[in-house]
Amino acid sequence: MTDAPRKRPRAVRPAEILTAADRGLALKAWLQHHKIGISDFAINAGISRAGMSRYLSGKTDIAEIQQDTADRLLRAMGVSDEDAWALLGIPTTARSTFRSFRPYPLGHGSMPAATEHGALSVRLDAPLFGSVSLPVGAILRIELHNPRYEHQIYRLRDDRLFAVVSGTPMDASGAVLLGGLAGVDFVAR
Repeated sequence: MTDAPRKRPRAVRPAEILTAADRGLALKAWLQHHKIGISDFAINAGISRAGMSRYLSGKTDIAEIQQDTADRLLRAMGVSDEDAWALLGIPTTARSTFRSFRPYPLGHGSMPAATEHGALSVRLDAPLFGSVSLPVGAILRIELHNPRYEHQIYRLRDDRLFAVVSGTPMDASGAVLLGGLAGVDFVAR
């Protein structure tokens, strides 16, 4: 009779995150919740397995990592900078370097020019898909956080845009609502 392999205990996110060890445990709990292996996450983030172990144990404080490492970690997580700050308890003093340069609203990269009415124009680098399909090169006019339009535009974890009919529940991990599709311009190639 062989012994069944023992399951590792589940990490539990601390109720209050104050220390490097708390932040490491919060990241470990997040990885387990999303069923992401530590080695796979380290590879996706471009971080050594030993480095990940130091972050998860709290030997190296995630809040104090270099900005380029934070950018890779945030991209691998696929959550907005602000959500990661809350999830990992990143102190306000560390947020100027614990951020990514992904496009708004996921990161702190350059935001497309917004008009005075809270609208922005986005040129599609990849086709728009979902309830509306549009080709590369189309320029979307999006009213920020405006539910009155028939189609709502979300930015997915991989930075592609996705359209859904207003009122449709969106349950994609890491999807961020940009706003309502107010119009489309097509430019000749």
